Amino acid sequence: ITSFKGFNNLLCLKKLCVKSIPTPVIIFPEANVTIETNVVTIKGPVIQVAEIAAGFFYAAFVLKPDKRKSMITSLSKILAISKESTDAKKQGQFSMPINRLLVEPYIK
Repeated sequence: ITSFKGFNNLLCLKKLCVKSIPTPVIIFPEANVTIETNVVTIKGPVIQVAEIAAGFFYAAFVLKPDKRKSMITSLSKILAISKESTDAKKQGQFSMPINRLLVEPYIK
């Protein structure tokens, strides 16, 4: 893999509310809530990128070997970013938004 980027942006929320409930309910009233947002991007040989990308989805782990191979081949075609003539030379890219929720209690 030639590139892997992860968390680096922060969005801090003092209170997290559920707005679908008629009276907003504060979920963590005694805590500092931070949501780290980012997009994880993986670049490299398309077959390797497809294997790693498949690992983000639990269903990929229950496929029979022949079905998994077929899925990786299909996924490689979707993730390819170069038009090289052989699969060994093709490059791929996978990007996925990821959020991390941190809840830290206020210390009094």
